[in-house]
Amino acid sequence: MEATKERILKTAVKLFAENGFDGTSVRAITSTADVNLAMISYYFKSKEGVLKEIFDVHAETFQNKVNSIEGTPNLTPREKLDQLVEAATRLTIEEHDFTRIFDVEIAVQRRPELVKHMEKRITEFGDYLQNLITQCNPSLSKATAASIATVLFASVSKVICNPSLHLDSILPGIKKQSYYSKKTKEALKAHFVPFHKHLIEAFLDK
Repeated sequence: MEATKERILKTAVKLFAENGFDGTSVRAITSTADVNLAMISYYFKSKEGVLKEIFDVHAETFQNKVNSIEGTPNLTPREKLDQLVEAATRLTIEEHDFTRIFDVEIAVQRRPELVKHMEKRITEFGDYLQNLITQCNPSLSKATAASIATVLFASVSKVICNPSLHLDSILPGIKKQSYYSKKTKEALKAHFVPFHKHLIEAFLDK
């Protein structure tokens, strides 16, 4: 990816997470990224195009991880599931700004075409995850597999998107200015990766 385009995307992710999509102007993005205003039109056509590209980049990153897991020989469905959930957990925490943006866009539904595009990719991933879960335990219904998938990912995204409500119970005494620090993210990964493995064991090892 070209350096200028990447700088715009990184800047936009941060500003969208801090101020919301509607609260962030194109000029704010370009001035913060120190690029010409015309670069938005050149690379993305519009501010909505910037948001779509942000989603596509993150979706592609995760798809590459799925492809890597599928391309590893002799993995059992359970091993694939463990690796997939760990990768998704780490990515959700590490890319906390994107997690917050995605959660808001899905919730408010202000950009229907973009949401439709996002939901298509998420549905594909959800179907893959549910298929792995049912391979691990064929006795589970489709509804149960879908519920397990939701619980696995809702737990960490809930904390990331609402830190003032949930973080203190996991990391007692944490200060607001430290919500998304490197130390906090490492602590969350250290908590949620084994936590999700315990959840998988509880759900599937029956």
